[in-house]
Amino acid sequence: MSKSLARKSLIWSIMLTVVLMGAMLYYSSQKMVVIANSALQYTGEEDGEPTNVRPINLVPSGYENGNFTLKVPEGVKAEDVIVDNKITDREIWIYVDRTVSGDFGEANIEGDVSSVLSGYLQEVRGGVWFKLQMKGLYECLSTLENGSLTVTVGRPKDMHDKVLVLDGAGDAITSDILAKLEEKLEADDIRVYNLLKTNKSLNVSGKLGIANGVDADFYIKLQTDTDLNQDYYGVDAYYNEEFFTPKLDGARLADAIERNLVMSVYTTGHKPLGMTEDYSELSMAKIPAVIMTVGYTSNPEESLLLNKESYRNRVVDGIYNGICEIYAGEEFE
Repeated sequence: MSKSLARKSLIWSIMLTVVLMGAMLYYSSQKMVVIANSALQYTGEEDGEPTNVRPINLVPSGYENGNFTLKVPEGVKAEDVIVDNKITDREIWIYVDRTVSGDFGEANIEGDVSSVLSGYLQEVRGGVWFKLQMKGLYECLSTLENGSLTVTVGRPKDMHDKVLVLDGAGDAITSDILAKLEEKLEADDIRVYNLLKTNKSLNVSGKLGIANGVDADFYIKLQTDTDLNQDYYGVDAYYNEEFFTPKLDGARLADAIERNLVMSVYTTGHKPLGMTEDYSELSMAKIPAVIMTVGYTSNPEESLLLNKESYRNRVVDGIYNGICEIYAGEEFE
């Protein structure tokens, strides 16, 4: 190859590289980018005291397709946006980093706003929050394209194949187990609503209203317990015997979870009991529901185990295996 030809080839290669890089940069700034939903994971803590708080204008337009849009300033990228779906609080929070209140003009949310009750904008140090109060329990999917953030809302079961609700007594042991279990399940694309993460104080009726309202496949509450007999130990399961569906019933759910938990932690499992009189959660559930006692803190040896992270990790594995067994059944295929 002559030097002239080699030089021309090099020049054309450089020009082609520049053109391709330019095209990539252009389309990366223009194309639709899906915003990851940080539902129930982002704490929503604001940096500094909020200022310039003002209502959001809800502007109905177009068809009722579940989509509404928010115009964002030029230069805003996907990584600048956080969509925090606080479904258990019936709220969707949208954070736009490196912006101020004045960047959003009249602060309009446009499109199908039939699912939105009200909203307000508040500026904090570092960015702006849009906080929307929803009329119901909605999942959301968000995309950013050409300066418009589009939020699509829908019923949870319409947007996820597998949906379950986790609850707990709120003590340190079960809270840790629930957090780890949630993370493990979400990694398998199982949508989890952890009721311990709600910002609002919910009574039993409120919690079961969420579990029933999202049409979850089932509800699981974890707890530790005490017994007058300090020698009593092991795991116990209680289920709502009065509720039955062709797809799944509480007895089968309780058996699968308890059996796998027993095998994981090498403890004693007592026969699951169908009952509702002692647990109002079970009487209110319109879906298969189980309350699992993962151990007894009144037993000195079991209490020591429950306070060890390694043991709690095995508890998580056992419950996880039980849930996976249920989802692997033909009812969910």
